[in-house]
Amino acid sequence: MISGTHCVIRSADADDASAFLRLYEYGWPLASLLDVKREFIIPSLGELREVLGAKREESFGALNAIEDIEGRIIGFCALRMSPLHPFFGQFTLLFLAPESFRLALAEEAGQYLLEEAFLRRRLHKVVVQCMDCEDAQIGYLLAQGFTSDGNQREVLYSGGNWLNMESLSLFRAQWQARMEVSA
Repeated sequence: MISGTHCVIRSADADDASAFLRLYEYGWPLASLLDVKREFIIPSLGELREVLGAKREESFGALNAIEDIEGRIIGFCALRMSPLHPFFGQFTLLFLAPESFRLALAEEAGQYLLEEAFLRRRLHKVVVQCMDCEDAQIGYLLAQGFTSDGNQREVLYSGGNWLNMESLSLFRAQWQARMEVSA
């Protein structure tokens, strides 16, 4: 468990399933919730309980719950490493309300993930995908120094519209330079 000034980050468990299920109520699909075929499938509460209750190998990145200082779950985060590419990771930061990306706790949770990636795991690069409708997250990531690697056009048909997916990345050298400037 990581206790910060604005939030607490802890391992997610089966009891967090109902909070996680709320991420599917956005009104649009979140890129982090798409399956490997890039399909948007809404799991049942029981399925989420089973997945969140299963033990994960820490090296591949367990899901963490983010709580505010009152103990309410406000989001989830993870840093997943690829067994095929040991110097790259996938950055996942999800909030139950998009406006949370503008709060200090988002900065704190994101900083935790980036320190985990670049200081402790010694990754070279982290990447994240966002649907083009995830404006709050894209804005947050750009403010944190991520750069766009481009858009994949019409990857998902949802709500009567084709959605694009943007890939963003941050290299360790870029992050270190930002940290030196802010110190």
